[in-house]
Amino acid sequence: MKMAVFGIDLGTSQSAGCYTYGTDEKGRPKIHIVSNQLERSGHERALNEKGFPSFVWYDENGNAKVVGLEAKRVSSLYSENTVYGTKILLGRQYNDRVVQEFKQRLKKREHYAIMKGEDNQVRIKIGPKMISPEEVASEIIEEIVKNAFQMEALLEINKMIISVPAYFNHNQRVAVKNAAFLAIGKLQRKFPERIKIDIESKQPESELEDLQLISEPTAAFLTYEEKGGLKASKDRHVLVFDLGAGTLDITVGIVDSIRSLIGDEQPLVDIEMIHGNAALGGRDMDEKLMEWAIDKLRKKENSIDKTQRQELINKLEKAKVALSSIEKTQITLTESGIVEIIPLTRAELERLIRPIVERCRKELRIALEKAKNIGLEKDEIDVVMVGGPTCMPVIRRMVQEEVGTVIKEIPDWNPMLCVAEGTVRHFGGGETTPFEYWIAVERFNKLAGKKIIPLDCTLPVKIREKVDLPVVYTDEPRDIQFYLVEREIGSGDTVIADRIRKVKLSVAVPKVGHGKTKHIQLRGCIFDGTDARVAFCNKTIEIVGEMTAEHLFKDPILEEVRWPDLPFTESQNLEIMSMQEFNKNFEEEATNYWINQEKIWDAELEKGPLPKILEVIMAQFNCTRKRAKQIFMADPRRWIDFPSPERFEELRERVANKIREAIDVGTDEENVASWKRELDRTKLPTNENIARLRCVHEAALTAITIVKRNGA
Repeated sequence: MKMAVFGIDLGTSQSAGCYTYGTDEKGRPKIHIVSNQLERSGHERALNEKGFPSFVWYDENGNAKVVGLEAKRVSSLYSENTVYGTKILLGRQYNDRVVQEFKQRLKKREHYAIMKGEDNQVRIKIGPKMISPEEVASEIIEEIVKNAFQMEALLEINKMIISVPAYFNHNQRVAVKNAAFLAIGKLQRKFPERIKIDIESKQPESELEDLQLISEPTAAFLTYEEKGGLKASKDRHVLVFDLGAGTLDITVGIVDSIRSLIGDEQPLVDIEMIHGNAALGGRDMDEKLMEWAIDKLRKKENSIDKTQRQELINKLEKAKVALSSIEKTQITLTESGIVEIIPLTRAELERLIRPIVERCRKELRIALEKAKNIGLEKDEIDVVMVGGPTCMPVIRRMVQEEVGTVIKEIPDWNPMLCVAEGTVRHFGGGETTPFEYWIAVERFNKLAGKKIIPLDCTLPVKIREKVDLPVVYTDEPRDIQFYLVEREIGSGDTVIADRIRKVKLSVAVPKVGHGKTKHIQLRGCIFDGTDARVAFCNKTIEIVGEMTAEHLFKDPILEEVRWPDLPFTESQNLEIMSMQEFNKNFEEEATNYWINQEKIWDAELEKGPLPKILEVIMAQFNCTRKRAKQIFMADPRRWIDFPSPERFEELRERVANKIREAIDVGTDEENVASWKRELDRTKLPTNENIARLRCVHEAALTAITIVKRNGA
C-alpha cells in the first residue's frame, strides 16, 4: 500500500483534490491531482469541465445518486433534486441574511428548497428527507476520494487536510470537519483497509493530527513558494487575491522557512493581514449574466422553463470562462426545434459585471489600507491570483491598477488547483486570526465585553483573562449567558450577528448582605412610585480556553448552547462597548433600563395575557394592581407562561378523583388528609401549583397501586 496525505479544496461551485506519495527528482513529496472519470477517459479537456463540480443529484427519496460533473450535467433536467452551492450554508443559521438571500435566489430559479430545521438549523428538502449542508459536503468529499482510489489501486490515506476560506468562523469550520467525519465514516465502511484516519470517539471540534483544516490563502502561499515564487525575504510580501464562486479573501503575508527535526527546510507562512467578503464572488457575476440573457429572450418574446433556465446557467458559465481567452462567443439554446443564438462579447461581459468588479475593488482598497496601517507599502507586495474568476482580464486589470504592480506569471500556476496543491504541503501552525475575539455579556439590552484575542494573533493561542462583571445579588448561584464575539477589525462599534455564539458559565453570586455591596438608587420607578435600591456586586470571572491552529475554540469551562436572541437591528448589527466603559456607566444604564421597561409593560398591560397574569397575582397575594405589577416585574418568567384557568381546573379535578379512588381502596388516612390539604391550597393557576398537583397525583397513584397489589 502507498501511504498518502490527502488534500481537498472544498469549493462553492468547484472542488478539487490531490494526494502525495513518492518523491520527485529533488526528493520532495510528489503531488498527484485527482481527476474525474471523464478526464481519465480523455473525453473532457476544457478547464471548466475538469475537477469536481460541487453538485449532488438526489433521487425522489432523498438518496444521493450522482456527484460532481454528471450531477451538474443533469441539473437542467432535475433542478429541484440537484443540490449545489451549499458551502455558503455551512455553519449558518436559517434566519441568517446570507441564507435567506440564497434561498430567494434558488426560489427564483425554481431549484431545490431550503427549509428551517430544529434549533433554527438549515435543511434542504429532497422528497421526504431533510438533508443538512454537511451531508451534501460529505458526498463531494467522498466522491473525490473514491476517484483517487480508482486512479491508484494501492493508495492508502492516513491524513486528510481540507481548505476553508480565511473568513470562516468557528461554527463554519466545525461544520466542515463534521462533513469530513461523515465522509470518512462512509469511506471506512466501504474501504476499511484504505482509510487510516482515526475518528472513533472524536468530536469535530477536537484538534486531530490526521484530520486538519487550513485557510485557503495559506494553502495558496505554500503552492506559490513551492513553484518558485517569493522566497524567504524580510522586505517582500505576497498579496493573495482569492476570488471564488462565493467568497473573496485578500491576504498579505510572507513565506519563510524553518529547519525541521530531520534537517530539511519546511515552509512557514506568516500571515500579517486578512480581509475579505464572505458573500461576494463569481456567482454574483453569473446572476448579472442570467438577468441579461433572460431580458434578451423576453425582448424576442421567448420564454424559458426551469429546465431551459438551468441549461442557460450552465452555458453562460462556459461562455464566461471562454471569454477569458477569446473576444467573443455565443450561447445557443434549442426549444421545440427552434435554435436561439445569443452573441456575447468580452466587452459586453465586462460592462455587465462592472458592479461586481467595483465591489471587489472596494474590498481590495480596504485590504491595502490595512496593510499600510501595519507598515507595508504597495511597492513591497507581490500579487498571487487564486480562483476561477481571477482568470478574467477585467479582474486582473483591476488588481494591477489598485496594487500598482504587474502580476507575476508563475510557471505551472493553476488558479483553480493551487489551493488543493497547497493543502498537502501544510504541516500545521503558522496562521493568524482574521478577527478580534471578545467575551461579552448582555445587560440592559447592551452588549459589553473584553477582548481576549487580538487581531492577527498567531495560532494556536491560550486564553486566560479576567472580566469584572456587575451582578445583581441573588439568593443562589446562577448561570450567566456570555457571548463569544468574532469582531471584524475596522467595523467601528458593530459586530456581525452571524459571527456570535452564546456560551454559558456558572457564576456563584453571594447573597444580599454578604461581601462588599453597591446599590442603584431607583427614584419613583417600578415600585408603586416609591424610591428603591437594587443591590449588586462586581464579580471577577476568569475566562480560560484555547484557540487551536484551525481557528477552533477549546474551552473546558465554556459550554456552547443555542445562538443568542439579542436585540438585533434590521441590519443584524449589535453595538458592543468595553466592559470598563460599561461598568463606569452601570448605574445610569440600569436605571434607564428599568424606567424604559416600566413604560413597555404599561403599554402591554391592556393586551395579551398580562391582565390575567396580574389578576392571578392579585388573588394569590391579596394585593393591589400596582403591587401585582411590582411582583411581576421582579420575576416575569415565573408568571409569563402561567396555564389557562380551564386546563388548571381540569388538572385539579383529575387529582380530586384520584384522591377519592385512594379513599375507596383503603389508602392510609394520614396520607389522604395531607393530599386534601394540598389540594385546598392550590386554587390559583400558577406553575408552582401545577407542580404541587402533579406530585399529589403521582403519590395517590403510587399508593393505590401498592394497596391493590397487597390486596391481591
